[in-house]
Amino acid sequence: MFLIASGSALGQPNECPTFVSAVDLPSEPARRGSHLLHHWLLVPANCKGLASHLSMLEEALRPRRVAAVSGELAVDLGLLGCPAAACLERGAPAGSAQLVAAGARSWQGQGFSGEGEWGEELLEWTLDVCQKVEFGFVNLGDRPFTLRWLHPGRPGPSDVSIEPGGWNETVTFYRRDVWFTESLGEPFLVLDPDGAVYLYGAVEYAGVYPLGDSPDFDPNLYERDWDSLWNQTREIEILRAERIHVAFTKSGSQAASVPLNVWASVAAYYHNNRNHSFREEWQPASDRATVNFWEAPVRIIALPPKLKLGWHEGLASLVSGWAGGVELEPTQLYGIRIYSRGSRLIPHVDREDTH
Repeated sequence: MFLIASGSALGQPNECPTFVSAVDLPSEPARRGSHLLHHWLLVPANCKGLASHLSMLEEALRPRRVAAVSGELAVDLGLLGCPAAACLERGAPAGSAQLVAAGARSWQGQGFSGEGEWGEELLEWTLDVCQKVEFGFVNLGDRPFTLRWLHPGRPGPSDVSIEPGGWNETVTFYRRDVWFTESLGEPFLVLDPDGAVYLYGAVEYAGVYPLGDSPDFDPNLYERDWDSLWNQTREIEILRAERIHVAFTKSGSQAASVPLNVWASVAAYYHNNRNHSFREEWQPASDRATVNFWEAPVRIIALPPKLKLGWHEGLASLVSGWAGGVELEPTQLYGIRIYSRGSRLIPHVDREDTH
């Protein structure tokens, strides 16, 4: 059961914490590094009139929390003058000042003469830029689920059917996903095909929820020689690679550092949705298989469209430079794919007709 997130306990201005370093931000440990426990709106500690706005901001932005910053954290985030603010997202990498700053979204108020004039504009910016997230579902069953939004003032229909199904792409079956742009804290419930409550909660972060269970796969039910399929695929991919006449790079691969802002976003999305994966459905009758899915199941965390576009744009200049300055067109960003222990991947050609 997914429960509605509780709001911040920082109800009074004098309870507002002040952070002076990235390591002061509350975080939770992970296998690699740590991640922020909460969404934050951070403002400079030296802003006059700050106390008069804290309660209003705290109440309006739940579950986002409000805090002041000073010292090196204020420098890292560029929060040195007034009015200014920065949003940090739950699940973003913590502990490293560089990564915390890379994942922040910033606001600089302009044209304010009084110390208390900027509260409403800051609130409007936060609601528009920081509180809206993409939130979706993937129906893994064969009957519709019903999504019911519970906020009475929310525009649009309160009930939405989450349909099953998808489409085949030669070697895999892609499940249909459904996405919404919603405010943090928006309450909802999901009814299963028989009308019982399947999920009850609120929008806590940009994320996805699989509905139902991934279909089981038993390789013993299929009369296939999986080793022969693997060797056949490898031979096919060698021939496909030989047919390609356009090469944009000398080696075909290169290791490079991902831009920090992109990595901060990827790391946050994966951390928040790490328990929301489902099995990738490779087609057992396919004539090729670049992954040994019959031995080591592969899992997927579905990605929202606007977030994928942002990652595409963030990586475009890096990849274009590697390919000699070629102008790139975003076509596909797939995943996040999770390989289990024992997984193997055959080097292969994705788009034989272009590269």
